[in-house]
Amino acid sequence: AAGMRLLIIPDWKQPAPDAAALAWRILPSLRGAADCSELLSMAAVVFATCAVIMELLALAAVVYSFFRPDRRIWPPQGGHAWARNGMSFLFFGSAVCLALTGLSDWGGLGLSDRIRLFLGLPLWTGGAAFAVAAFLQLGAASSLGRSGGFMTGGLYAVTRHPQYVGSIIALAGWSVLSASGWVSAAALPAAAALLAAPFPEEAALREHFGGRYAEYARRTPRFLSVRLHRAQKEDS
Repeated sequence: AAGMRLLIIPDWKQPAPDAAALAWRILPSLRGAADCSELLSMAAVVFATCAVIMELLALAAVVYSFFRPDRRIWPPQGGHAWARNGMSFLFFGSAVCLALTGLSDWGGLGLSDRIRLFLGLPLWTGGAAFAVAAFLQLGAASSLGRSGGFMTGGLYAVTRHPQYVGSIIALAGWSVLSASGWVSAAALPAAAALLAAPFPEEAALREHFGGRYAEYARRTPRFLSVRLHRAQKEDS
């Protein structure tokens, strides 16, 4: 009849399906998210490993250059383009790998968002800005070892190596901001290479410029200073 209705009575005797299993079946996107998380974890390990390898190679080249100045790799001698290009690749390549490591393992340590925002972000942006400004002030040619000369004013009156100082600060900031254990671990050899790099550079500058560089080094600390002087570039 037209007025009849179909009444469905559930069978309460059947066991209720497991909620997690049901969600796993009806929401395949959850499975995809888990797979993505595993891929990101593997990517973080790969990027961190690549960064460490490049950092250790750079550190080895710097140490070798300090103890063997006659056959130094950094700063490059004469027309040794392979040394200049190789060291540039190691430094910039490791920076890219560290950035990718942090993005792949974002928040892995579970640090507080406040710590990451109010400590990590200012250190990262401030250090990077400091390093880039020093790079632009000195010029790409001198920064990459293509030409001689040294700067005595501006940021180079604050520290003899503002690019390395800024990079170390940015490295610390990225470790906090990304809250990644892999970044923190890979940052150690990077910091070691940045701290060691000034020593063969200064030996080469002392050899080339003699007393002029010695006087500059006497009044300007290797890493920190509060004094500012008129910017001027000392050329050979």
